[in-house]
Amino acid sequence: MTLYELEWGLYPRRVGIYLAEKGITGIERIAFDALAATLVRSSIAILEYLEERFPSPDMLGATPEARARTRELVGVIDEAAMQFGIWCHKASPCLRSANGRAAKRPRLPLTPIMRGCGCSTR
Repeated sequence: MTLYELEWGLYPRRVGIYLAEKGITGIERIAFDALAATLVRSSIAILEYLEERFPSPDMLGATPEARARTRELVGVIDEAAMQFGIWCHKASPCLRSANGRAAKRPRLPLTPIMRGCGCSTR
């Protein structure tokens, strides 16, 4: 097992403390400098990086106008997906209280009341 640790990260420190307290050895611990590394988290940024790195076949558009339209379309799709996710979250019977308002927090495991709301436990 290899553990990549951010020197300044809270959660890697938590794991490191746990390993030390448990006396667990044999795990390779590698310091990871996110500021120095090429680290890209956004899928859109990754796609644009790949497009610049491997320009053929052209997936964004041949002209600045075509690339702008492609980026605009991707933005619209992202916005629609986000709104759909919000709608699904608010419309789910599992996340609603008995009076129809959104529940403040989901109850886990499912209570007997929630079992009758049509939510799947699988």
